[in-house]
Amino acid sequence: MGIYFVFRSIGVYLAYVAYKFLRAKHNIEETKKKRKLRYLEMYKEKEQKKGEIQNQKYGDRKL
Repeated sequence: MGIYFVFRSIGVYLAYVAYKFLRAKHNIEETKKKRKLRYLEMYKEKEQKKGEIQNQKYGDRKL
């Protein structure tokens, strides 16, 4: 009966480690997605500011 508890505790520990690993993997993927979206937003804002500055400098003239 004692060996049953040993194997059971090992199984519970392995399940816990697997859960933590999968959770960390999911969090890393979510972080990458959020970072990518944030960089895209920053790029769009930068391009928009660049366009506004060009409009201030040149107005309606063709470049």
